Amino acid sequence: MKISREIQIGALTIIVIVGMIWGYKFVIGQNLLKPSRIFYVNYDDVTELAVSSPVKINGYSIGSVTGIQLNKENTKLMIVKLQVEDTDIQFPKNTRALLASEGLVGGKYIALEFEENCDGSNCAEPGDFFVPGTLGLLGTMVDGEELKNTVGTITDGISNVLDSVGADSKEGTLHQSIRNMEAMTANLASLTNTMDAFMRNSQRNFEATLQNVDQITGAIAQDRASLTGLINNLDSITGSLAKADLGKTVENSNNAINASTGAIEEFQKTLEVTTNTMTQLSEVLTEIESGDGSLSRLLNDKQLYTNLEFTSKNLALLLQDIRLNPKRYINVSVFGKGQKEYVPANEDPAFKGEWEIKKVKENQK
Repeated sequence: MKISREIQIGALTIIVIVGMIWGYKFVIGQNLLKPSRIFYVNYDDVTELAVSSPVKINGYSIGSVTGIQLNKENTKLMIVKLQVEDTDIQFPKNTRALLASEGLVGGKYIALEFEENCDGSNCAEPGDFFVPGTLGLLGTMVDGEELKNTVGTITDGISNVLDSVGADSKEGTLHQSIRNMEAMTANLASLTNTMDAFMRNSQRNFEATLQNVDQITGAIAQDRASLTGLINNLDSITGSLAKADLGKTVENSNNAINASTGAIEEFQKTLEVTTNTMTQLSEVLTEIESGDGSLSRLLNDKQLYTNLEFTSKNLALLLQDIRLNPKRYINVSVFGKGQKEYVPANEDPAFKGEWEIKKVKENQK
């Protein structure tokens, strides 16, 4: 039985198409000859992750990434489709799908991790979402516990080195430089505090100065007219001084000063004479006060003063009586007649007291 050419071409075409599909799937990591399950995981960043990136467990590839698309419900997330070919492995629902790096120049792959196997009730079903996660480059190269111990050792070593840098017991340029920097930092902090206190004080003084300047400028602005007049007067005075004969004025001033000097010298001589006179007068008064002469007795003896006063009074009465009654003391008779009897004058001061007594007696009669 001969197969027609058309059937041959159709069969060849189908084989080629199937081969192309199988090849494409194989290239992207899918094996159509093996059964597989599909799971999903959400990532917020899928940089360097591509379709056909492997899915591994403990470094062993069990599948591949077959699709990456944007999550329509949350555009900040990307949905990654995982195809797991080995059906003998059961994954718990809390399986973590860690996005890891294959090396310094490699791409990304997804590492599946879980704590324990599932027992059937908590196993993930095809179409479920794994828990997303990220595993750094160093974490992919070194085991987690080993990495933790290594980082702890490195951290402790760095800490010890940093703690010992600049210690007094350490020698070397680096340690001395650190100690110098510490001293410089302390001095800088002290200087900063001093400058801060100085600036605060200066700020108060500066504010007070500004207030004073403000008051002065205000006063100048208010007294602008007075200042203008003063400046004009000074201008007039300077102009007058420029026109005046200052040489002659100075000469007259010198002559006046010389005359004043002579007058002062004469006044000093007068003061000396007056001082001598006052000294002599003081000595005379001292001798009068402490001596035994008549003048001293007159000043110091009250009885002598009383007697002199009484004598002076009687002498005044005698002179008054002579004036009022001259005939009582002088009697001149041309014809030799006898002397007339003395008749007291009325209201004779010498007998003033007797007249008053006489008048009182006459009034009583």
